[in-house]
Amino acid sequence: GSKIGRVTFIYYLSTTVAAALLAVIVCLVIIVPAVKEFDPAEVADLTASVVSDGASKVSAYGAFKKSCGQDSEVWCKIRMTLDHIVPSNIVDAMATSQLLGVMSFGIVVGLYVDVKEGYKSPIVALCDEILKVMIKMIYALIAFTPFAVWSRLCWIVMKYDMSKLAGYIGWLLVAGFTSQFLQAFVVYPTIYVVCTRKNPLIYMKNIFPAMTAAFATASSAATFPWTLQCAVDRNNVPTKIATFVLPLGVTINMDGTCMTLIVSVFWLAYAQGLTLDFGKIMLMVITAAISSIGTAAIPSASLMYTGLIAEVADVPLGNLFGVIVAVDWLRDRVRTVVNVMGDSIGAGILAHHFPLKDDDEKPAVADLESKSDGI
Repeated sequence: GSKIGRVTFIYYLSTTVAAALLAVIVCLVIIVPAVKEFDPAEVADLTASVVSDGASKVSAYGAFKKSCGQDSEVWCKIRMTLDHIVPSNIVDAMATSQLLGVMSFGIVVGLYVDVKEGYKSPIVALCDEILKVMIKMIYALIAFTPFAVWSRLCWIVMKYDMSKLAGYIGWLLVAGFTSQFLQAFVVYPTIYVVCTRKNPLIYMKNIFPAMTAAFATASSAATFPWTLQCAVDRNNVPTKIATFVLPLGVTINMDGTCMTLIVSVFWLAYAQGLTLDFGKIMLMVITAAISSIGTAAIPSASLMYTGLIAEVADVPLGNLFGVIVAVDWLRDRVRTVVNVMGDSIGAGILAHHFPLKDDDEKPAVADLESKSDGI
């Protein structure tokens, strides 16, 4: 386990840093020359709902900073991450999707579980049964996802004046989607080819159901059953590898989130007539990488951390942050696809270098393959 763990951590750290640097390069090419300072009067003319939503997010970040009690924004994030690693209440951590704390608690429990040859611990048996039940429930819930997404889109279109927002979000979306596309379809396949000498197109085709589920749910945690099924049943990743690499990736591998944070702050800066020097950009890269590790695997969880990255770079959020909030529903779905792809590619690479054999039957997702194929 130690060797697999080290390689997994190195892979996730490397892809996160690569994602951050790629986002910076895309921003320098697209946002810096194209985005001009907006007239404050035009910004004030945005719909009240957009500015109100942005103000509420700024207020939430202010509360987060105040609760930290430290002057250093980087230390605040490090402290918050450490707090998540050691949860004060494991039930509350599970209920609020603080997966970093859940993972650390699970590791400690696993170290003390009595494992003997030919004997299955009651705790392990209980967890297996819970896993089967939860996977069946998630499949039932996601069957209603198309209706939920349709309702959400209708609500957003009716609430926001898209004709006014279009002038503000164009380059933001172009830079964001370009960086995500390059990470997903250039960086990941290249890493896969270099590490395995196999055709990445076949592997990526087999994880397409997980990618569509990620776009529909905007949550890598909710997509996990599909991610696990695609790895084990479609790409023949050993269950032992998949059940270690993928849950860890859901927790700490947030390449798409890291890129979104950097693109958002670049856009906020140049839309307000500010510039970012080399030192600020490097601070953004480091802080975004750390922040993405601690981000919950739930929809729009990264919005609060945008304030942290902006403050590190001395960029005020202002009313323009409301524009980011208004379009985050779309950006969130794309970055979730990238997060899931990064986890899946990592599982494939680890499976190539550590060809373990499964002694037990595949998890419950195999029994539900026909159901998921039809969704």
